[in-house]
Amino acid sequence: MRIIVLGNLNGNMATAVSVANREGGRFVHADSLAAATKAMRSERAELLLIEASLDIEAAITNLANRGLATPIIAFGVGEQRQVAANADKAGAREYLPLPENPESIAAALLVLADRHRRMVGRTVADVEKDLILETLRHCIGNRTRAADILGISIRTLRNKLKQYSADGFHVPSPGEDREISLY
Repeated sequence: MRIIVLGNLNGNMATAVSVANREGGRFVHADSLAAATKAMRSERAELLLIEASLDIEAAITNLANRGLATPIIAFGVGEQRQVAANADKAGAREYLPLPENPESIAAALLVLADRHRRMVGRTVADVEKDLILETLRHCIGNRTRAADILGISIRTLRNKLKQYSADGFHVPSPGEDREISLY
C-alpha cells in the first residue's frame, strides 16, 4: 500500500519514513502540499497522512480541486483530543497519535499500513510481492525456507527478489532480522 506522509513532526518524520521503507513500507514523505500533490499525481496513493498542525481543510479542498480523492488521516504526537476533534471537523477520517521517537513512529506507520492493506483493488503482482517479502522477513532472509513455505522454486524466488530489489524495495539479506522494537 502506497502512503504519502505530509508533515515533519518536529523533524522526525523523514527519518521515520526512511526506517519504515527499509522495513518494507511504501511511504513517500512530503514536506509541503505541493510536494504531496506531485507525489499523488505520479504514484497511486491509497492513503494520505497529514500532520494535524497543518491546515487540513485547505489541503482537502486543494486536492479535491485537482481531482485527487484519497482518504486522509491526521497525525500528531500523543493523544490530543482538541487537535483530533479539529482534524475530524476539517475532514480527516481519523487522528493517529504517534510517539516522538522516529523508530517508534516507523513502527506505528507500518502497523497503520497493515491495517489499511486490502487485497481488492490491488494487482496480483503487488499482493504477490507483499507475500514474498513478508515471508522472507519471517524466515529471516532464508531463501530456501521462504521458497518452501511459498511453494515455489528457489530459482523463481531469487528472480523475483532480484526484480524487487531493482524496483527499489528492501529485500532482506540471509540472516538479517528486520524487526522493529517498540521498547
